[in-house]
Amino acid sequence: MRRGMDVENFYALVVLFLACNDRDSLTKQKARTRWERARRAALLSLRGVAGFVVGFLDDDRIRRRMALFIHWNPDKVGVATMRWFLGETVAVEDVLKEAELYWPAARRFYEIKCLSEKNAGKE
Repeated sequence: MRRGMDVENFYALVVLFLACNDRDSLTKQKARTRWERARRAALLSLRGVAGFVVGFLDDDRIRRRMALFIHWNPDKVGVATMRWFLGETVAVEDVLKEAELYWPAARRFYEIKCLSEKNAGKE
């Protein structure tokens, strides 16, 4: 039986996705389309996650893949995180709170990454 992705690594990648989106704020996140997420994942070269996200072709396939992920880690994926991953609008703050349960450095990483992205945009 194949083991699921380590929850700390999963949340590190989720926070990276959040931090790399210049349209997100700490209080509100606009939902991105699945295709935009797939493109960003491919550009970031996140092995495994890129394949996981890029493979989404239709709603049924998404449901099957997410159901598989839930099966792997039923007690380790928060509701807000799952909703965000499926493309719904959720508060970034809610996802960060869930991420901090499993990866204590999540908020700090998010803040550093966002600040570096903003500073790079000013130059």
